[in-house]
Amino acid sequence: ADKVMERVSELVSGRGVALKGGVEPAYLGRAVSISDDLVALKEHATAAYGALDNGGWHLRHPIGKLIKFQQVLFSSGGGGATSEAASSSDDLESGGGTPSSSSGAAAGWLVEGAAVEVEMDEEGLRGSRYGATFLGFADEARRVARLQYTHLTAEEGGEERLVEEAPCARLRPSPPAILGWSSRLRPGVQCELWHEDGWWEVVVYEKRRPPKPRGGPAQFEVYSETYGEVEATVGAGRLRPRLVLVHGREWLPPPP
Repeated sequence: ADKVMERVSELVSGRGVALKGGVEPAYLGRAVSISDDLVALKEHATAAYGALDNGGWHLRHPIGKLIKFQQVLFSSGGGGATSEAASSSDDLESGGGTPSSSSGAAAGWLVEGAAVEVEMDEEGLRGSRYGATFLGFADEARRVARLQYTHLTAEEGGEERLVEEAPCARLRPSPPAILGWSSRLRPGVQCELWHEDGWWEVVVYEKRRPPKPRGGPAQFEVYSETYGEVEATVGAGRLRPRLVLVHGREWLPPPP
């Protein structure tokens, strides 16, 4: 196990991993990050260095450790706007665990005008995320944010956007778009559905392809494990990956 963690340290530091018969260390100069697509990296290591990998102990097993660590972070939910900006490399080189979090002031990305997502806590909305603009802090301790929602209105059927306050711990930046992600959609995949002007956590139940010869894009049956009434058959355009923000600064890729 110690040898495997040494290889992990070499990968995340960018020093590369020396292989018997290799011209130079594998992945020299590339600091592997916990936010990388590690499944793709493991596949590349197998294809490019399989014959030199000493049964997998130099590359495949260390990358597998990183994948397990990534899955722990994903299942723990990462961190929000108040998470410590601790070094992922330090966590990994020390053997890793779940990231520590702090109840301190908001992260540096939270500036006036920033596009954010708010994790809702109200009954019937809990766990969903709605887009908003950060207007400023509502308290001197910088723990409470003043927000204007992008789609929610102050009155049903009205045009005035809802303005309210929310704890900074429930905020995160708007996640990045993931190109080509829809190819991973299959039964059992966790994702988010655009529903009632927000993003709701769902699971893919079934993938449907239009009958030939008409063809066309696939449709996906999705459902919420929390809210039984949240169920739909939609195209990939109304779905996005369930991404996790780690330490308030790095996005984990969609899980394998």
